[in-house]
Amino acid sequence: MASSSAVRSRMRLARPRLATLALAALVLAGLAMRLHGSRFGLPAMNDPDELMFELGALRMMSKHTLNPAWFGHPATTTIYLLVLVNLGVFVSTIASGSFISAKAFTASLWLNPGLMIWPGRVAMVLFGTWAIWLTWRLARRLTDPRGALLASALVAFSPLLVTWSQVVRSDMMATCFMLLALLAITNRLQVRRRRDLVLAAFWLACATATKWPVALAGTSLVMVITVQALRQNDGAIRRALRIALPKLALSGALYFAFLILISPYLVLDFQTVVADLHGEAQSHHLGATGGSPAFNLAWYVRHAMLPGLGWGGILLLLLALCLGLRRHLVGRGRGARVSDLTLVVLPFLVCFLAVMAMQNLVWARWLIPLVPLLAILAGRGFSALLDVPYLHASRSRRRVLGTLTVLALLLPLALTNLGNATMRLHDTRQQASAWAIGHVPAGRSVLVEQFAFDLLAQPWTLYFPVGRGGCLDARGLLEGKVDYATIDNARGGHSNLDYGTLPEERRADCRADFAIITEYERYRAERQAFPREYAAYRQLLQKGRIVAQFRPRPGQVGGPHVYVVQMPR
Repeated sequence: MASSSAVRSRMRLARPRLATLALAALVLAGLAMRLHGSRFGLPAMNDPDELMFELGALRMMSKHTLNPAWFGHPATTTIYLLVLVNLGVFVSTIASGSFISAKAFTASLWLNPGLMIWPGRVAMVLFGTWAIWLTWRLARRLTDPRGALLASALVAFSPLLVTWSQVVRSDMMATCFMLLALLAITNRLQVRRRRDLVLAAFWLACATATKWPVALAGTSLVMVITVQALRQNDGAIRRALRIALPKLALSGALYFAFLILISPYLVLDFQTVVADLHGEAQSHHLGATGGSPAFNLAWYVRHAMLPGLGWGGILLLLLALCLGLRRHLVGRGRGARVSDLTLVVLPFLVCFLAVMAMQNLVWARWLIPLVPLLAILAGRGFSALLDVPYLHASRSRRRVLGTLTVLALLLPLALTNLGNATMRLHDTRQQASAWAIGHVPAGRSVLVEQFAFDLLAQPWTLYFPVGRGGCLDARGLLEGKVDYATIDNARGGHSNLDYGTLPEERRADCRADFAIITEYERYRAERQAFPREYAAYRQLLQKGRIVAQFRPRPGQVGGPHVYVVQMPR
């Protein structure tokens, strides 16, 4: 008896150790996948939004101000973080002797933006990796250890999260702050400490200062406070409201106080906030125009949830939802107690999906904060799958089914990540740049539509389209001859800067010997919505001769369909 008892005791001690080792392996695997290919495109920049965030940080550093001067996301915490990262890079390069002055360091950034972009990407990679651990912590409080590990595995291998963890944007930071807020809300529900209200308000403020829509996580706090008051008063609504309303008011006051403390220029520079929000509220966008709420939801299922979780994750998610409905509506009747998972996750999940469905635009990255929550629900479905009566009599059956399920879930996601990394590292825009370097003679002029920093060292005149400003000398833009405000005014309300958005009277400014066109195929696909822009490209192609084309290939080459056009001299 003693020996069997000792064996059981050792098994109980070994299980937490195995869970810890499994979680550590998942975190390391997630970090490795996020780092692999994170230098894609550099020194060119394939995602134009990265430059926008970095310009905000550089503006703060050069003008010695704490005002980011841009609040579209609002991304305040992201820009502040980039300032710290850039300062760290600057100090380390000066200390190593790579640069002798701040002026030399700043000048080198325009020839090689990778000096600031790649460290910023590494910071986003770390936030994306942190989200794996935070998902496990939240799932551990709301489900069981098996479901928590599967949820963290889905977050670690999610192609959607891996991809956007490699880009300098605010999405991954907002997701981490949202998970911290939901953790504090869960602690308030389960432990009922007063400090958790303060922590929930603080992390909600951090999330809002990073990405506006994540403020909807506050609906979970409202739900938890209200349900706690109802349970405390046996469902008496009036007495519950007398308890809940002061707590809700205190949480709201703390939230706004923290938000102003974290991002004071939301108030001090309110006019810029309004202007930036107005600029973000677009009715249509090339490649991202939405439709009815039903159309938008179907689009998000196909382009965000499926890439985020895979087919296996979606099936486990549906299983968890079906079991939850059965449990609350059929199995236990009207007296069923709502689970902690339902109270914490579903209010934010439903409200966020409803708001996204009613937007004019659709972007897969907008659903990034929901992926960890959907993964937690999928983890609940995984636990339910292992608890079916057929498996109760045999532990070996549960192990076999669990192992096969995990492999079926993670292997396709890992292969997708590998293919995505290959495509990011082999982009059509860099292929077009390499062709131009090998074929365009010195002294010629070249029109580019992408941020082709990899072409700045070439002996050509480079032109870049800037809306109502016409085609401007790219080197002049980078040397500060045209300031950012002038460029912003020249946009004329367009979100894209390309040849198609140039006014007809300014296209004559773009008389170049060669044109590297990256946006034509996107306008051709939506020529009914953008007839003027499409016509501009057709005229350009008719005047010149296509001398090279570079097409994307799934799993091998990424990027847009690029045309290199030689114009008559």
